[in-house]
Amino acid sequence: MLGVLLGVNGKEPLMDALKDGKYIVKQLSNELFKEDIVKKGEEIGFLNIGNKQTKLIAMKSLSITEYPGLKINFSISIKHHLKFPINSNQKIGYLEISLNDMKRQISIATTSKISKPSITDKIHDIYKAINI
Repeated sequence: MLGVLLGVNGKEPLMDALKDGKYIVKQLSNELFKEDIVKKGEEIGFLNIGNKQTKLIAMKSLSITEYPGLKINFSISIKHHLKFPINSNQKIGYLEISLNDMKRQISIATTSKISKPSITDKIHDIYKAINI
């Protein structure tokens, strides 16, 4: 955050500017607050492979200073080529958090082991994809 105070006149412009600056900071501090966006170990979604489902968790925490008008968007990005088996607490991608024009990434992991999908699982996925 950056603040600029211009046009302060009078007998003691520097002291007046400091007083005005203190007032502005006090007013703004009522609009700012710390927000825990995600906490380490928090469940943030699910991963479905075949007919198996596992929870996805954040591998670290993220807190920000939030203010009115801040837009927060979330998306999950999974590695394109996962190698099986996937172990519990293995990093498999990122939770991407957009804060207006700023972006943050937090590694995500599974909560349980996932074995390589069987041929039956792969056929099941094809049927789901074409809605049969």
